[in-house]
Amino acid sequence: MLGGNYEAFMRQQLRSIAVGVGLTYEQLTSDLTDVNYSSIRA
Repeated sequence: MLGGNYEAFMRQQLRSIAVGVGLTYEQLTSDLTDVNYSSIRA
């Protein structure tokens, strides 16, 4: 993986790990970049 693809690759790896341990990506990483107000309240 080179350049800009690395971030996307790592995000996908972390999503896979989150599913494996029964958490959401946001719970695992505390990354709220792609979360909107409505979905964070749910």
